[in-house]
Amino acid sequence: MTHEAESTVESTVEVPSLDLAADDEAGTNSLDDLSLEDLVRACFADLPQNAWDTLPSDLSDQHDHYIYGTPKIS
Repeated sequence: MTHEAESTVESTVEVPSLDLAADDEAGTNSLDDLSLEDLVRACFADLPQNAWDTLPSDLSDQHDHYIYGTPKIS
């Protein structure tokens, strides 16, 4: 049984990539000391507010619906 998603993607936003290449011969880089939260913040730092505003308000609760098209959970 398949389900049709109720919404469609109307636009995409390019997310800048992080250069994870080693900074020195020892193979370490400046990201070694970053927490996961800091790494995520760095990835999305340049994302404009209007991109965040286009996301559904229930995205975290209904992510399976938006990704896979499953029925929304009540």
